[in-house]
Amino acid sequence: KSVIFDKTGTLTLSTPRLLNELDLHQLNDEAMLALFVMVDRHPHPLARSLREVLLAQRGKPPIPPAAEDVTEYIGRGLAWQDARKNRWTLGQANWEATPDAKNHHAHRAVLRKNGTFVAGFDFSEDVRDDALEATRQFKRMHLETVILSGDIDARVQRVASALNLP
Repeated sequence: KSVIFDKTGTLTLSTPRLLNELDLHQLNDEAMLALFVMVDRHPHPLARSLREVLLAQRGKPPIPPAAEDVTEYIGRGLAWQDARKNRWTLGQANWEATPDAKNHHAHRAVLRKNGTFVAGFDFSEDVRDDALEATRQFKRMHLETVILSGDIDARVQRVASALNLP
């Protein structure tokens, strides 16, 4: 009597679209390498999105041996220490920010070097082309159609609204 959809990869494309690709062009080689090291092997959809754009823009950089030392902090982000002992993080807007850091809440993911803001990244979750028709078909069959997601409410609501779902 009910159809329950997961959001990411089912109703939306599996890889979010990076909205501010041009900001990657402004990264120096050191920041670009740190970002690539952190996203290269990580399965998170935002990491995959950043990796795809980096590869398209710059190709694969030579990866240092310490690249295996990327640490994931569940719900916060990724961290890596380069050969010069700089701590790079990619994650939530204010995670590991220096006390005097500006508010970067507008960005979904932020790259920092030793707590200092380097770049912010914004993404869009695009609804799959066939998702609206699929949800309409289930409604025509008088099946309750809902989204079940672990994502934050605002993102789920945007997709639900685009698909006319509760």
